[in-house]
Amino acid sequence: MKRFAALCVLFLVLLSVNGCANNSPDGLFEQQIALINEQADAIEKNASPLAVAAIHRKHEELLLKMVQLNISDAERKKLTDANKDALEKAMQRLTAATMKQAGVDPKSISPFDKDKAK
Repeated sequence: MKRFAALCVLFLVLLSVNGCANNSPDGLFEQQIALINEQADAIEKNASPLAVAAIHRKHEELLLKMVQLNISDAERKKLTDANKDALEKAMQRLTAATMKQAGVDPKSISPFDKDKAK
């Protein structure tokens, strides 16, 4: 349960930051999406906690790079809008993998299921 809570905090941090791949804001944003998918892969394959922690360290390093770029709010919004679908898909996958690992059926309480949200 502690791991699930830690991942939830990580999700909030990731959602609050925009940008990902090389050292350009767009590149860093793409890297962020790739890391989210990498973490989902690791969880789905029941990787060791050390492997998941290594991915988390990569996230932290990436977030630091993004902060150092001092991306403007306008550019951050532009990047978020341009990558919204890919980011949402990656976050849904990571959320589902985390919930499954915690023994919860993701479909039973998924906030991403737009048909059930009404």
